[in-house]
Amino acid sequence: MMTKAKLDKALKTKIPLSFNKDGKYKILFFSDIHCYPGCPTRVLDAMERMVEDKKPDLVLWAGDGPQGCKNRKELVELIAQFSAPMESRGIPWAMTNGNHATRTCYPLTVMQVERVYEKFEHCLNKHVKGIHGYTNYVLPIYSSTSDEKIALNVFSLDTGTDMSDIDNGRFVESDINHDYKLPSLPIGITAHNFDIIRFDQLSWYWDVSAGVEKHYGKAPAIMFTHCCPHEMKIIQENPEETGADGRLEERIRTGPLNSGVFATVLERGDVIGFYFGHNHNNTAEGKYCGIRMGYVGSVGYYGYGMKGATDAEKNRFRGARLLTFDESDIANYTSEYLYNYNYVEHLDS
Repeated sequence: MMTKAKLDKALKTKIPLSFNKDGKYKILFFSDIHCYPGCPTRVLDAMERMVEDKKPDLVLWAGDGPQGCKNRKELVELIAQFSAPMESRGIPWAMTNGNHATRTCYPLTVMQVERVYEKFEHCLNKHVKGIHGYTNYVLPIYSSTSDEKIALNVFSLDTGTDMSDIDNGRFVESDINHDYKLPSLPIGITAHNFDIIRFDQLSWYWDVSAGVEKHYGKAPAIMFTHCCPHEMKIIQENPEETGADGRLEERIRTGPLNSGVFATVLERGDVIGFYFGHNHNNTAEGKYCGIRMGYVGSVGYYGYGMKGATDAEKNRFRGARLLTFDESDIANYTSEYLYNYNYVEHLDS
């Protein structure tokens, strides 16, 4: 069990978050911008207009944001562009790493890039030392009536970039790089070396969640990652039974091994919603074992999946997801997919 001192350190945020006086709270998700320095403005316009229209209390990026920067200065300028809708309005925001994190800024390590994000005034990114990944953190959202009662937790877990170093070299001899490319793999798996959420990350989440319950009372939670858990495939194969709503236009892509993250949050019993990006053409949300799982979409236009498509076709999928919570009934929050085409009329190339 995590000590209370360590728990309070994990719960501390640069900007305290709390439900509004009317008991409402809005979280807006963006993901998969995949934009390089000098990319067209329509992504920025869509984000700007969505933020202005929905006025979220917190904005979360589910990975694969700005990339291709040649130096730190270029990176800072690009992040400043994409965070402007939040920074200019004083809206707290945070991001979790995607599988393209190593491509963000070639001279910098992923950890150095994380430190760049943390320096932005309203960015709530944090880094837990001693476990895998660089964007593992919890953001507690306190009650509108008490700054000592946590009404909702937001957990970010870093799904990493490459799982090849999982071979521990002890009693098991294996060639991970060969085995994850086997021609026949279980449902929901593609032959990529995407990383997985590691056991130490799951242990950290469990300890924080259990610590919150012990010291502050059990609180519901939202979890977000870049790659989805394997169990999202169950929703894809059972859309009617799981109440799936939205598009599943491509095969679900996730790491070769089932990390057990879904089973972990199910047993812990606090996560009511699990959200992710990565699959650019999937926008569906459904419920499995009482937990809502859904894609937050891709707000960017330059990722895979739309090669040769017209702008109109690209616009069919591009968007973001808005969650609206009522403190009196947090588990029954509303979820809305926002399409870019309702916000961006001009389509430059």
